[in-house]
Amino acid sequence: MQASLGSAYLLAGVREKAGAAFSKLADVDPQGNYFNDVAYQMANADLKLPLALDYAKKAVRAAEVESLKITLPDLKLEDLRNIQTVAAYWDTLGWVDERMSNLEEAELYLRASWKLTQDGVVAGHLCHLYKRIHRIGSAIQMCRLAIDRMSMSGQLALSQVGTEMAAAQENLDHLTSGAAKLKSTGDASDVVIRERTFKIARFLPATESAEFFVLLASDGKSKTFKVADVKFISGSDKMKLQGKQLKSIDFNFPAPSDTPTRFVRRGILGCYQYSGCSFVLLDPASVTSLN
Repeated sequence: MQASLGSAYLLAGVREKAGAAFSKLADVDPQGNYFNDVAYQMANADLKLPLALDYAKKAVRAAEVESLKITLPDLKLEDLRNIQTVAAYWDTLGWVDERMSNLEEAELYLRASWKLTQDGVVAGHLCHLYKRIHRIGSAIQMCRLAIDRMSMSGQLALSQVGTEMAAAQENLDHLTSGAAKLKSTGDASDVVIRERTFKIARFLPATESAEFFVLLASDGKSKTFKVADVKFISGSDKMKLQGKQLKSIDFNFPAPSDTPTRFVRRGILGCYQYSGCSFVLLDPASVTSLN
């Protein structure tokens, strides 16, 4: 109710009362269940940003600590959804940082969030950030990715998609008008697939494929996530013992936090006659089963 009260005041344009309501949230929500959502609203409104930063950091830490319970032998459906939570909370923290002009940390968290789920909202935030720091090529690419991925975002209500899409399109139009367009890095959908595809040296001569879960973990010290465990799900019997191939892959998932964190990805390990062997990560939003 306290969070809703603050939101209502914010929508009505009564910023002082909205700020006062949000300031009382910690007293009535000791578990921090609403910290992320409120921090995101405050960031969008440029309201009490130091408090928004505090809420966002607490929400991120809680989600990261909760993720440490994930193990592949005891994998649960809610563990598969954890990646969406961590990515969304990293996005909020990055967006608050951007609003406060903490630009290096903002990029760190926004980029890490994008790599986890390739969410259109996060791409839009990166587009805005790169435009602000005059990295025009990166800004154009992220704007295009935002437009391509926005309708699939897990962070938006259907009524919000149009507004966010329009903002990304406005940024893209501004970046590409009045001057020769920079060389494109490729169609946005192709970029998304390329970022999820990892080539491996051929280890089977025939055409075989199977699905695996991969548990990735950070230790709070290194700057990237490492493969902690793999689990065969289904597919070719010849692939059952080939999970070891996945442990050598550098998935290039940035670890922005000094808190150890875990998440699970599902993908297809395959060897094909002409294209060789590869591991392709599935979109986390499409992974809804343990089988």
